[in-house]
Amino acid sequence: MQKGRLMELTNNNKNCDSALPPEFVTAANKLGLQPHMWYVWTYREAGIFGKPVNLAESFFNLLDETKITIENGCEVSILDLVETLLAHPEEVSIRVR
Repeated sequence: MQKGRLMELTNNNKNCDSALPPEFVTAANKLGLQPHMWYVWTYREAGIFGKPVNLAESFFNLLDETKITIENGCEVSILDLVETLLAHPEEVSIRVR
């Protein structure tokens, strides 16, 4: 997935900048992170200086918050479904209406 698409899906494409401050990039690189792919700089609720947003964390939150209804009428998160698919694919059958 491209960074721009990940920004759109997680609603981090408004008042956010994919360009990162050099000081942040240097500090993240020292920690072994890949800041250019996984972070954006947001100015929402962060004042004029902004702050970093981890896109991977935002994506997992989105998967956990997005609910779907399964066959028996129960709602589960997409993250629950993915976890089940990874752990027990033989127990899952998917039908799209």
